[in-house]
Amino acid sequence: MASQIPPYLIEELESLFTGIDQVISPQSPGYEEYLQRWSDLATQRAGVIIFPESAQDVSKAVRFSRRHNIDLVVKGGGHTPDGGNSSDGGITLDLKRMKKVSLHFESNTVTVQGGALWADVHHTTAGSGLVVASSTVSTTGVGGVTLQGGYGYLMCAHGLIIDNLLSAQVIIADGQLLTASESENSDLFWAIRGAGQNFGVVVEFTFQAHKQPGDVFAGSLVFTAENMATILESLNAALKYKDGKSTAQCIISQSPNTKELLVTVGIFYNGPENECRERFTDLFNLETVSADVNMMPYEEANTLFDSVSPPGGRKRIIAFDFASPIRPEFCQKIYDEVKLKFEAEPDLTRSYVDLEFWEMSKVCQVPTPATAFPSRMMTQKGVLTLQYTNPDKDEEYLQWAVDIQMMFQDEFKRAGYRPNMFVSNFTYYTKPSSTRSASDMFGVNGPRLVELKKKYDPQGFFNKLNPIST
Repeated sequence: MASQIPPYLIEELESLFTGIDQVISPQSPGYEEYLQRWSDLATQRAGVIIFPESAQDVSKAVRFSRRHNIDLVVKGGGHTPDGGNSSDGGITLDLKRMKKVSLHFESNTVTVQGGALWADVHHTTAGSGLVVASSTVSTTGVGGVTLQGGYGYLMCAHGLIIDNLLSAQVIIADGQLLTASESENSDLFWAIRGAGQNFGVVVEFTFQAHKQPGDVFAGSLVFTAENMATILESLNAALKYKDGKSTAQCIISQSPNTKELLVTVGIFYNGPENECRERFTDLFNLETVSADVNMMPYEEANTLFDSVSPPGGRKRIIAFDFASPIRPEFCQKIYDEVKLKFEAEPDLTRSYVDLEFWEMSKVCQVPTPATAFPSRMMTQKGVLTLQYTNPDKDEEYLQWAVDIQMMFQDEFKRAGYRPNMFVSNFTYYTKPSSTRSASDMFGVNGPRLVELKKKYDPQGFFNKLNPIST
């Protein structure tokens, strides 16, 4: 563990932040609770936790940290699985008190403070007839999801979340508050859309909102593995539709009741039930283990998978790319590998493989060099999410997950594609000690990001997630 912050510096912080319980030290009530993260692997013991309530507070914290050469990390929703949102002995800047959301009907925009969760955004927009492109899980933070691109159910219609970002208020490494938009500090605006954690603390986002005509048809269909080929044929076929209405996820996971390894299809359709059933006719004609698909408000659809990965326990996310149409025989091989591992390691049985079938035309309409986000491709993404409790199994389980990842890479190459390790939401996280280059992480955007890092953060103060070396 890193050395703790001396008492006299904590006293100085307490004189700077005079709100109720804005500065929490290891001796303060609630300290242990405030350390908790979505994944126990990300929990580290901060020297002090600061709860800013304004952009000015964030600026003060950044300047204090720089002045005293103390490590600083920013926590939004707390979903980063590998420690990028916690500090070992330094300052954790917890934005949870900065979660105001404002809806502006005159401009069809939504302004969101940096500590808000997507649930806060949905609560504000519910019933308004407007929606914001958002994450698929409502408990994730707006900041973390947005700054790494932003995948979600409305992506096929409206693009990535960053493609709907109009401006941001950013505290940069010297403590200045800058507006980043197409017309102000446009280079910073370019950088934060895909590599934002490298350039500052975003204390406010302004998003373009979109008119939402009505409820969506969403939910899950659960099948036995014998239906794998038909499931994949249906999901592959649905990608031919370019109207931006549908997305699907194919999830291999164990039933908590029967312990059988099942295949769950998560369906989202931005339109009426009959249209969705027509698009996925073969899928809906299959016999299900269970089915729970209904018309519902968009904000409710964004909560459907919140419980799949609840906070607590040890979690890792290992990502991969795949090309459609993905072969059923390959997916059966993945299924068999997962089944074998779960039978041998019961502690892993809350883990799952998620193949995401997103039609990517809208995302790829934006040229890759137009934002820092490097991963605009017509291929698909998926994740293996590990969930377990035994810390002694960390390395063994990680190696198994990497082996699965390599199987997907080999299949990707078999389909004629070149694998990459570009960063995006929850994929290919890189810790501060990483030696990966900017080009390895951000592709063609790497060299420009290095130059902008020299301009806005030459000393590498912001270095916790996919850090860019200069």
